Amino acid sequence: MQFSSYIICGTPRSGSTLLCSMLAETRVAGRPHSYFRQQDVAEWAEDWGIEPASSPDDVQFDKDYVAAMRRVGADGTGTFGLRLMWASVTDASRRLDNVAGGKADITTRLEETFGPSLYIHLSRLDKVAQAVSLIRAQQSGLWHRNSDGTVLEGEETPRPVAYDGDQIGGGRAWAGRRRRVLGQFLQAARHRTAAADI
Repeated sequence: MQFSSYIICGTPRSGSTLLCSMLAETRVAGRPHSYFRQQDVAEWAEDWGIEPASSPDDVQFDKDYVAAMRRVGADGTGTFGLRLMWASVTDASRRLDNVAGGKADITTRLEETFGPSLYIHLSRLDKVAQAVSLIRAQQSGLWHRNSDGTVLEGEETPRPVAYDGDQIGGGRAWAGRRRRVLGQFLQAARHRTAAADI
């Protein structure tokens, strides 16, 4: 099967930001990003020149937003890239249903919107390191740095961090629950899923 899009699915601190950046830098694999992350939608819309939504179910906004997402996510390459974390699945489903004018399974909507899609399940092998990374990011407010050391995402002046074994255990359990739910989601697209462990 020939794919015209790929959807990177994972949990926070699994390496998806690095993977998205590397794929975009190839200039042949689109520009994957978390375009359905609810906290960022208004900012993306403003960057793309889309009028703000008049309500949570503003059909015209969702149509304009998804059209712009397709353009930006493909970046002129003919391949659309998307990062879709479990926390964004509900909002993505709602927006795509809104555009289509009815309800359907999210994997069906994704394929209708972006064409035949390859799902990439990204998982970090060292779950303790993933939990520690998550807790450090939450405590410090610093999520990602650029290769030159400047802040890519988060606070310019990170807050101090402290070891908290209970918090790390909770972060590991949380990530495990997210991975299981994400695995169930990916079962719907099992025939077109690739797995990657880093």
